[in-house]
Amino acid sequence: MASHSSSNTSSNLSPTTNEGPQAAFPPPSPLFKDPSYDWSLDMRNNPTLETKFLVVVKEKILEACSKYKLILPERSLRWLEDHGGHYEMYTHPDAFESKTSSKYRRMGREERYGLFLSKDHLHVAVSPRFGNCSLAPLTLTNYEKLCRMFWNFLAIIGDYDSMLILLITDNGWTFVPSINHKSIVAFVKHRFLPARTPLYVDGTSDSPLVDIYQKQVCAEGTVNNRDWLKSFFAALNLLHRHNNQIGTYREVCQSCYLEFSKGSREPCLHHPHHQAFSCSGNPTTSTSIDNLKRWLDKESQDRLYCVTKRQALFPSDISDIQQMLHCKQYDLEYLKFYVMILNSLDCAMRVDGFSKVEFSHFEAHSAMWMVHKKVGIEYLVQSVKEKTDQSPQLYKIGFKHSHPLRRL
Repeated sequence: MASHSSSNTSSNLSPTTNEGPQAAFPPPSPLFKDPSYDWSLDMRNNPTLETKFLVVVKEKILEACSKYKLILPERSLRWLEDHGGHYEMYTHPDAFESKTSSKYRRMGREERYGLFLSKDHLHVAVSPRFGNCSLAPLTLTNYEKLCRMFWNFLAIIGDYDSMLILLITDNGWTFVPSINHKSIVAFVKHRFLPARTPLYVDGTSDSPLVDIYQKQVCAEGTVNNRDWLKSFFAALNLLHRHNNQIGTYREVCQSCYLEFSKGSREPCLHHPHHQAFSCSGNPTTSTSIDNLKRWLDKESQDRLYCVTKRQALFPSDISDIQQMLHCKQYDLEYLKFYVMILNSLDCAMRVDGFSKVEFSHFEAHSAMWMVHKKVGIEYLVQSVKEKTDQSPQLYKIGFKHSHPLRRL
């Protein structure tokens, strides 16, 4: 069995994954290479972002602070000056070390951290942006990457008010405006709509979304899986909670802001109890974001998109494991672990899934097995039900045809 397992392959037999194309749109061309496309959020597009959009961020952030009578902390000002308006990125040390290539590991830790601070504008440290939370290092780093991408998008469209909450102020502010919900919707559609789709504010053709040079922004279309965006919403939710923006989302009232700008705290007739001079509350709970999520679900269903499973192990990894098994003289316990690993990876199972696999999960679908008279088992069928599955999914656990015939 060990000699066959190295060529193990699987495919999902669920009806939901065998109908229609894998994705409605072909993989987009790398727009960051196109000199006529200015709005790519790919990190390889840094030169365009820096020279066209980030170069004015410090000045515009100061104007936004003045607008809300906030004083930009010295450390934040120094960061924007020293790093040309780039987002102050944090990556968790555990996540950083696990992803660092051997080329950089040969450096000393301080030298390595200093290089990434100057080159990629990031601190190798636990992010203070989300407060004291118990999230995994990779999750926190992923949230930071999403916020960095959103920061760059806000710089493109000139929503500097929404950038204030993304600054590291060391709790120097007792108040900071919430992110404008329209900017969140625009960012999601920039990522999710097909490449080069013109974007509009509120989805109406009479209000195009423009960049700071008054040029209409077109979608980059690099996201097909709506689940990717769930992490973005989670990051924004945590960010607003950390900044005490936890109430019902409310847009800025121009009448209230006019009074606020004059130094008056008098609310308008529409807001008699509290002056709505800025966006406030948690935008991820707003009606527009709820509508956006429903649109994402419908759009994903219309595209018939399903996630393409990628192989988790290289052939060299399989070879290493098999050599270890050989050294252990194919001990039954080690063989069990080997099969469990392959099975869990091929069926994309979590720990709570593969640790509960039983023979009945195969036996119940024995009518679908394929057994060759000379070769033996061609493939089995296994049912898998994870905690997020509505019903069991069927997987074909097969073997490549290149394996040697079994002697009779």
